[in-house]
Amino acid sequence: MLSIKKLSTLALTLTMVVSAAPLTVFARSSHDGWTKIDGKWYYYEDGRKIKSDTRYSIDKGGYCLLNDSGIRVDKKGWTTTKSYYDYYGNKTKETRKFYIKSDGTVYRNTWKKISGKYYGFSSSGSLVKNYTQANGTSSDAKLYLAGKTGARITKKGWHKVAGAWYYLKKGGEAVTGLKKIGGKKYVFGTNGALVINYYTYNYDTNTGYAADKNGVLITKKGWKKYSYSFSFKENGGTSKYSGKSYVYILKGGKLATGLKKIDGKYYYFRPTMYTNSSWYDQTTDTVHYFGKSGARKMTVKNYSKTA
Repeated sequence: MLSIKKLSTLALTLTMVVSAAPLTVFARSSHDGWTKIDGKWYYYEDGRKIKSDTRYSIDKGGYCLLNDSGIRVDKKGWTTTKSYYDYYGNKTKETRKFYIKSDGTVYRNTWKKISGKYYGFSSSGSLVKNYTQANGTSSDAKLYLAGKTGARITKKGWHKVAGAWYYLKKGGEAVTGLKKIGGKKYVFGTNGALVINYYTYNYDTNTGYAADKNGVLITKKGWKKYSYSFSFKENGGTSKYSGKSYVYILKGGKLATGLKKIDGKYYYFRPTMYTNSSWYDQTTDTVHYFGKSGARKMTVKNYSKTA
């Protein structure tokens, strides 16, 4: 058994060790945001150091880059990160490039001319490659296509990039929605990619179209069924989803949207058919209930007064 003297000596030693420990070790669980440690800036969320990503800085008035070690990069020019952390903190090996401006912030949601070429940058600030990027965030912002180096493709016509087809207008703007080319109407998604054996829907205009295996608009009126299956990692595991959805093609090729009467029954589309669900119509204060088949089975009028 330890003597009282030895216990006192041990307690004093532990007190000295704890007192000598850096305060920053214990501050992480109670402080989030930007923190300066040993002359370098870091960013914490829920006690976790953010790495290989961008975060907003009030002092800088924009988004700043945190490298693979979590240190803020302030030097102007191109910078590369070699990993990516998703919302749940899962690490993925993924090389991404950023451009640091002279004020220490990154370019985002835009195209910028650098060394004689235009490059597109995503909402996070990473360089866009083999994909499209809008020049701004407004609803009328023009969409342009980036190649494998990230430089903008400007030649008018068809371009196949990373397995998807795009069509560029004169000047390089990517086509979306319907476009008549060579006597046929082709369907392009909101991201500019040609739609093949699927449908596209613009939620801003409530307009949708379905395309065949060649990307050509389907104009035959009637039902169209689609099956889907996908999986993605979340919370340290993999979630899998599968099912089927239905759209209804109207005369001329547009997809049915909203409440529609078909063969004597009412259905609701946005743009796929609602099943085992409900829709509240604010204009008439009515709730519509739809069954397994998608057909409406009952309505409740003056819903706000009964709820």
